[in-house]
Amino acid sequence: MVNGTGKPKPVKATNKKEKSVLQGKLTRLAIQIGYFGTVAAVLTILVLIIKFCLSHFAFGVEKCKITYSDCEYLKDGPIKSGVKFPSIT
Repeated sequence: MVNGTGKPKPVKATNKKEKSVLQGKLTRLAIQIGYFGTVAAVLTILVLIIKFCLSHFAFGVEKCKITYSDCEYLKDGPIKSGVKFPSIT
């Protein structure tokens, strides 16, 4: 191309690839699907944790099985010098 002075107009070098309209829409859709999947996974984990906590601790399906006799070895164990345990009569 020639500009008004008679000299050739410099051609701009475009190294940047341009996306088509369809490619842009598909990219946006893929990102939205990724966000939706992440949100669904986080919600699933939260529901499972809440369900576990409620069933095991709030409704008493499984009570605490540790008793004082299970900790008797701690009285005479290696930490005897620094820890005092209450005596149960």
